[in-house]
Amino acid sequence: MQGTSGVEGFLDTPENAIPQPPFPELSVIIPAFNCSSEIGALLDCILRTRVTSMEVIVVDDASTDETALSCGDRPQVSILRLDRNGGPARARNLGAARARGNILVFVDSDVLLPTDRDVLEDIVQTFRCDPGIDCICTISDVRPRVPSAIAYNNSIYHAYYMDRFLAGQDQRKGRIMFFTTRLGGIRADSFRRSGGFQDSLTTVMNEDGEFGARCYHLEFITCFKRNLVNLHRYPTNFKRFIRSYFLTALVQAQIDRTLDTSPDESISMPEKLRRLYAVTAFALPFLGLVLEPLAMLALAACWILLFLLSFGSMTRWIWRDVPWRFRCQWYLVYLAITPFIFAGYAAGVVLHAAGRSLIRDVPSSLDYFSSGTGRPG
Repeated sequence: MQGTSGVEGFLDTPENAIPQPPFPELSVIIPAFNCSSEIGALLDCILRTRVTSMEVIVVDDASTDETALSCGDRPQVSILRLDRNGGPARARNLGAARARGNILVFVDSDVLLPTDRDVLEDIVQTFRCDPGIDCICTISDVRPRVPSAIAYNNSIYHAYYMDRFLAGQDQRKGRIMFFTTRLGGIRADSFRRSGGFQDSLTTVMNEDGEFGARCYHLEFITCFKRNLVNLHRYPTNFKRFIRSYFLTALVQAQIDRTLDTSPDESISMPEKLRRLYAVTAFALPFLGLVLEPLAMLALAACWILLFLLSFGSMTRWIWRDVPWRFRCQWYLVYLAITPFIFAGYAAGVVLHAAGRSLIRDVPSSLDYFSSGTGRPG
């Protein structure tokens, strides 16, 4: 197909929009900040759907580029311009408050949808067929939208753990402590009861993780389906990558102290132990000051072997899906980011102990959520 993004199965070209009924069943909400170069491709993907009762709301979070202009003349797309930048959580809440559909689908501006299936139609049909479902989660493709060792470090990790969620099944339904805003759906009435996303998280900092934990304790039923896939643009810049992991860990520490996160399956015990082991790599240079060169070489070789073996079944994913030119770098990126994860988590613990937690009892002050506090009873 001409005009694709360069990754097979994901569209990057426009198509004509179809006029929609005045009262849509589905509202697609996209928080957007300085994404003029990529939001058009996402909108074109969305508008290919066979869902006829749909509206698309782009919440322009005070962009300083031409994000709004990049949305183009698409009849199904309305733009909500904010006068100040408040972060994606606030933007999603404001978009939901404006939405008219009884199904809300949140999509990040840096994703693409597959061309070989109609993900939005499948989401709508799943909600229609099972009134007991509150949320629907999708899986990010194992391929990052823009390939790099840093991006693959993110995509492999995410795809591996989503596969663990499914446990070999094509679908899983139940109370699952997970939600993704890359492409995730929720009934509008359930979203109102949830209290929305944490407005106090003013940048990309695990706001969907906090939301997923809260939905679990509100006893929402979540559905995972293997065929619901998105293609995500992960960070390729190491500074941005560090910031993302640091802030995610900081917020995770505060989530852990606000709610019981023991049912969270997205971080396994082997992964925690692997991260702890990875940190020991930074002590090896100091051992070199007291060990003989041959002893140090043997120690380093043993450390590397045990490090590689610690990945267990994830190794299959790394060697199957990461291009060979990125594999060595993949492990180095994993090592390099680990201290920042621990530093972020420690910072979150300290802030919480000092009474400066970013997680508030009432996630949003919008009147839209006045019917519920969003806190588990």
